[in-house]
Amino acid sequence: MADSFTYKKEPYACDCGWSGLGKDLAVGDVFEQLFEINCPSCGDRMGTAMHPTTEECRAHADQLHPLDLIQLELKEAVEAGTMSLEDAEIAMVAAVRERYPGNSWDEVIRDVAADKAARDR
Repeated sequence: MADSFTYKKEPYACDCGWSGLGKDLAVGDVFEQLFEINCPSCGDRMGTAMHPTTEECRAHADQLHPLDLIQLELKEAVEAGTMSLEDAEIAMVAAVRERYPGNSWDEVIRDVAADKAARDR
């Protein structure tokens, strides 16, 4: 099982003939601890990857989207007891609205995914 930072750099090949790097795989079903990585051509499951731990996120902070960095800082503040979960949720919504003013939530999701894809290229 891969972690969410290294799988993107690993080569994958599917029985359907597709081959490429993990960054080109599609995310399948998402679970509490992990997510599926699927062939972008036929949809077959190529494997699973673990969601990153706080420590892994800190170690790979240079690879995180700016909103992921904010979320990491808010998570650490909640865990340290310096911020309530409710205040962290409000702060995250404010950060999203500041970065993507006037966008609908669907547009925000699309734009964040595009930003992340561009960083992976």
